Amino acid sequence: IRYAAGYTPPVGKVVPAPTITLLLTDAEGATLATLYTSPPLGNYSYDHFTSYSPPVYMEASGLHLPNDKLILITFEVHNHGRNLLIPVDDLHGGWNVSVMWTTTG
Repeated sequence: IRYAAGYTPPVGKVVPAPTITLLLTDAEGATLATLYTSPPLGNYSYDHFTSYSPPVYMEASGLHLPNDKLILITFEVHNHGRNLLIPVDDLHGGWNVSVMWTTTG
């Protein structure tokens, strides 16, 4: 993803930057695995916009989850008092998600 964070605080005021968490969940929303938790995403301001951030890549492997039931990829945004703008476009790969399963013996 790429991002820009809104509601940039004035100098001297601290407002935590947004974070994101990428999860695998079941159909009821229960977390099966946490794939990625971002650091604070506040370095690219929408209020003083010059560009979105460079791509933030997320990857996980070796999860050893059975796939005989529905598994959802869940993207949580934790705003922490600021909003996070994420362009849904094809620049820099857009929302390129690849999922692969391997067989076990």
